[in-house]
Amino acid sequence: MKKTLIPLSLVAVAALASFPALASTGAIPKTNTAPTIRIFSAGTAPTALDNFSVTSTDFKSGELSATKTLTLVRFSVAAYPAALTDMVKLCYYRPYAASWEKCIDVTPGTSSTTAAFNSYIFGNGSKLQLRHDVTGTAGDQLQPSRQESVTFEYSY
Repeated sequence: MKKTLIPLSLVAVAALASFPALASTGAIPKTNTAPTIRIFSAGTAPTALDNFSVTSTDFKSGELSATKTLTLVRFSVAAYPAALTDMVKLCYYRPYAASWEKCIDVTPGTSSTTAAFNSYIFGNGSKLQLRHDVTGTAGDQLQPSRQESVTFEYSY
């Protein structure tokens, strides 16, 4: 009986050691009111920005110091129905960076997901920014169709 238990216990330990540890996951949702945009006399406007920043209080206890990787970004983008054109970009900023790392084109008035930012460092100080470049009728104040939101999904 002893001879059988020892080899079985060794097999069990070896089997457990061969399985990689499962990564933990998290998600940080952010919602903002999209800005009102005033159209200048030339029919243009400054780029309207909506920032979604990650702070230390967004992470659960024990997550802040862990190395984290983005696994998916969910986003919901407002439209400006009265605009003549509305070109939107979703841009990712590494933690505490002053300029964006990568931007992708997104369609105004839609909700979707992207894995385009998964190869970049993620953590406290990371940011997503929605950038609306619009044109319209001089003097108009363009109102957004809805709030804008993003969700950072990550593993650690």
